[in-house]
Amino acid sequence: MEVGWKTTLEQHTKQERRKMKVKLVLGTLIICFLVSSLWILPSEEEDQVLAESLDTTTTIAMEASNQQSAQDITVSKETKSISMTELETAWPPLQKAIGSTSGATVAHVFSPSSKLPHSKTVLLLHGSRFSSATWDSIHTPDTLAKHGHVVITVDLPGFGESTGRISSGARATYLQAIKAYFKVEHPVVVAPSMSGGFALPLLMTSQQDFGGFVPIAPVGVDTFDPDAFKKINVPTCVIFGEKDPAGLRSSRILSMIPNSHLHMFKDGSHPCYLDDPERFHSIMLNFLESF
Repeated sequence: MEVGWKTTLEQHTKQERRKMKVKLVLGTLIICFLVSSLWILPSEEEDQVLAESLDTTTTIAMEASNQQSAQDITVSKETKSISMTELETAWPPLQKAIGSTSGATVAHVFSPSSKLPHSKTVLLLHGSRFSSATWDSIHTPDTLAKHGHVVITVDLPGFGESTGRISSGARATYLQAIKAYFKVEHPVVVAPSMSGGFALPLLMTSQQDFGGFVPIAPVGVDTFDPDAFKKINVPTCVIFGEKDPAGLRSSRILSMIPNSHLHMFKDGSHPCYLDDPERFHSIMLNFLESF
């Protein structure tokens, strides 16, 4: 009996030891997990704080750098008188579209001494009562160029210093010729009033030619199916004056362009950018930096 009792006791002891070992192993694993969690959590939090700090620092540094660069940038201006023959050479379809080589386009290129990461090429058109000189009068080309953007102002055919005429059916092709001549693939086209007759037909047929679009109460909006504007995939900034009935009407349709931004100038007239040039420039600069 004594031998049997000892055997039973030894077996029980071995079982208890095995249970203890299992508990010890499990306990060790749990402790390791908890310790590692304590180590990892602060590390992740520290990484997040560090990342946010770096993002903030980077943003502040970029803004400061851009502001400093804008202060340091100088602007050069080059004036060109471009014959129709030169435009046709740059864009052969123009010859068939206009059927004439008479006339010349006067354009001005404002180039910054250095470009910034967000730099764009901006093509400034004009209304029927104005010309490229209108933009000069409110310092738009210099303002945009001082922020690193290349700016091209054009006297459209028959306006300002340009000669010749372009039929309504050839206006989109004419803009393509201007783009080709200056070797600009995706300009941001600013189209006030009458110049909508040049920009809108091109937008509807070749939206890939645009890097961005800034319609300012453009004419011709109502000649297109409103649903066609829903298919436009171009960064768009719609600008109009509160007291301009034409601008109010066109803005309702232009707002159908997906992700378009609308800016109404309170008490603004048809050429609302002339009412408040400072606000116009601010809107333009913010828009150009948004994509």
